[in-house]
Order: sequence, then structure tokens, then C-alpha cells
Amino acid sequence: MNRRKLVITTQSILNVSIFLWSLTDIFAYATFFGDFEITKIIAYAFGRIGLRVICILCMLIKQKKASELFKSLVIIALAEITNRNATTRIFIPIMYLLAVGKDVDDTKIIKTLLTANILAFSIVFFSSLIGIVPKTIYYASTGADRYVLGFRTANTGPIILFQIASAVWLLYRNSKFSYITAGFAFLISYFLCNSRTASILSLSLFLLEIFWWITINQKSKLLKKMVWKVMYGIGILASLVSILSIAIATKWIDASSLNELFSGRIFLMQKYFTYYGLTLWGQRVLTGAAAHQYGLSTLDNSYVYMLLSYGLVLFLLFIYYFIRVILTYRKEHKSQRLAVIIMYAIYGFSETVTIRFVYNYSLIFLKDVIWKSKKIYTGDVVNENSPY
Repeated sequence: MNRRKLVITTQSILNVSIFLWSLTDIFAYATFFGDFEITKIIAYAFGRIGLRVICILCMLIKQKKASELFKSLVIIALAEITNRNATTRIFIPIMYLLAVGKDVDDTKIIKTLLTANILAFSIVFFSSLIGIVPKTIYYASTGADRYVLGFRTANTGPIILFQIASAVWLLYRNSKFSYITAGFAFLISYFLCNSRTASILSLSLFLLEIFWWITINQKSKLLKKMVWKVMYGIGILASLVSILSIAIATKWIDASSLNELFSGRIFLMQKYFTYYGLTLWGQRVLTGAAAHQYGLSTLDNSYVYMLLSYGLVLFLLFIYYFIRVILTYRKEHKSQRLAVIIMYAIYGFSETVTIRFVYNYSLIFLKDVIWKSKKIYTGDVVNENSPY
């Protein structure tokens, strides 16, 4: 078997593994199907064992240089050390996938996650309509029922819909289906699930798609350059959301006046930081019912959660490579990718989806700076000669 056929074969195996992990992970941990023990057993087999094994095998096949193999082993070691201490293992899938190397086709990975998300949402949604899983649950904080559509929380379904909509726009930018999916995501998020953060994000995506279409059809290069510089500036600000989160959590910045606006998240961030403090390699951070006995509840901030759960070392590496991705995509004019990263980065202030690969496919973009990939993504809006 020649080198090209071997790469294609390993990529196909990797795609199947990612698909099975994503699908079973959503069912086991994000829906009421997780109440069945067999669902969690299957998810454990595909996520904790199967994905690790497949990624290691693909890594050994793809990596031919000792320096690249060493880098892969460092990534895996870092994944195991930090995730061993944490309560959840959310960084295992993306870090093992990044360890496979630069030959990973991220376009195919995104398509695989898109397929798994569409299938998972469709099954859970229709199961809730026919009564297999709950369609609504009671929220004590509001004293009313909210639509969850078979998912554990009212935010989970909208989060998946946003990922579907943004992936469709990224992969099929000229398709009318991208407008439909973004509009559908907003309608479900706002009118049915009453998920404020997800609905704002989906509406922003829908408006961005319309604005994008208008802008790229303009002949004015000056307008295009101005738009690109504005978006790049927003991207730099978005990269600072992580620093802002830590500054608020440590009370370096007084943001108490914003607590009500963010549904109590500001005070919870500060309480969690005060209770747990910093570690180098991570620790067990309790959330939900298990944390109530300590006066805590839910930590809905990606950056504070990452810092406390996975440690200072992984947090600083993540921020470093995250900023490098923004700078790289600015230089290479990968504008759609940059737009997606910006939206997820801002979303991370009020949810933990930014650091969860199952809900945030853009984490695969870290490959472009970790491995200094020169491959030009075919889904970009424009070529190298464009102001975008």
C-alpha cells in the first residue's frame, strides 16, 4: 500500500472513530438517553478507549519523523496528566486528535462532526415529540417548565444547532441551506428553548451570513478591507475574553454590576475561584448537584473552568495557541474560520462549550499552528489575493 492510500485509509478510520465518539457522547452525557446504563458503557468504550487507540495507531502510521513523533507523545502526555486530575475528560478527544499530526484532514473531521450532530439532534428531537424522552423539564430558578427537547438542559439543543448552522456556513457558504439552518437554530433557541445566549449567537450568525454575502458581492476593495480590519480587531478582543474572565473571577476587575445580566454567572465564577484556587496540573472541580453542599452550583465560563479543572499549564498553552490561530488566519485571509473562532470565543464567557470539542469543532483549527499546516482550507470565502 503506497503512502497516499495509507493516508486516505487512516483518515477514513479516524472519521468513523470521531463519528461514533461524538454520537455516543451526546447521547450518554447530553440527553435523557444517558439514564440507560448501556448508553454510558457504549460511550465509554468509544470515547475513553476506542478513540484513544485509533488516534495512537493513526499517529504511529502517519508520523515518520522522530521530532514529529516526539511532539505527538508530548501532546498525549499532557492530555493524560491534566485530564487525570480533572472531573471530566473533555480535552481527551481533541488532544489525541491533534496528536495524530499535520496530515489530519480537518475539513473531513468537521463534516464528520456535522453529520453526527445532525443525526443526534434529529433522533433526540423526534424522540421527545413522541414521548420517549422528556420534552420539557421544570426549572426551579424560574418556577416554570422549559423546553429541552430530550436534552439535559434547555441550552444543549440550541448549542448543537448553532454548531450545525456554523459548520454548514463554513463548508457550504454558497448554499441557501446555510441561511435556513441559521434561521432554524435561532427560532428553536429563542422561541422554544428560551436560550438567550444560543439565540443571540444564532441570530448573529444569520446576520453575518447576509452581511457576508452583501460584502463579497461589492466591487469596492476599500469596503472589503475596512470590514476585514474590523473583524480582525474583534478577533483580537475576543482572544482577550479569556483574560477578562480570569480578571473577573479573581476580582481584579469589579463586574458585580453585570451579575444579573449574566444570570448570576459573575458571582459563581468568583466563588469557584475562591474555593478551588490555582494548580499547575488541574484538580477535580465539582459542578451541579454534587457541588451544592459546598455552596456552589454550575461554572458556566469556559476559561475559568479550564483554568481550575485542567491547570495553569494547559490553560496558558491553550491561550497561546489560540492567539496564534487568530494571527495566522489574519495573515492567510482565512476569514470564515476566524469568524467562527470569534463567535465561539465570545460564547465561552457564559458557557463551557468553547472547550468541548463535541460542541465546538473549531478546536481542530489549533492543528494549523501546532503543526504549522500549509494546507489552504477549500471552504474559505476568498483566496490569498483577496482583502479577506
